[in-house]
Amino acid sequence: MKDAKDRATRDAFEAPRKGRPRKEGAMTNAEKQAAYRKRRAEAGGGAVMLNNEEIWLLCHALDGKVWEADAEQRQKLIARLRKRVV
Repeated sequence: MKDAKDRATRDAFEAPRKGRPRKEGAMTNAEKQAAYRKRRAEAGGGAVMLNNEEIWLLCHALDGKVWEADAEQRQKLIARLRKRVV
């Protein structure tokens, strides 16, 4: 039994704390977001910017339609697309 006047002696067992115990390597939300951004930057995978001609070419190529332009112009656009995407 604890003496009410004795303030110097600690209890043998501390009172249990509320909630779930904190993990050793827990990260804050800001740290998680920074790590996510870093992984995304390292992986590459940035956006590819296309102009209207390139978008039009892709739409028709995916549609299976034949593009009504001369072969030279078509090859130039395809070469530009390959440089940007690959």
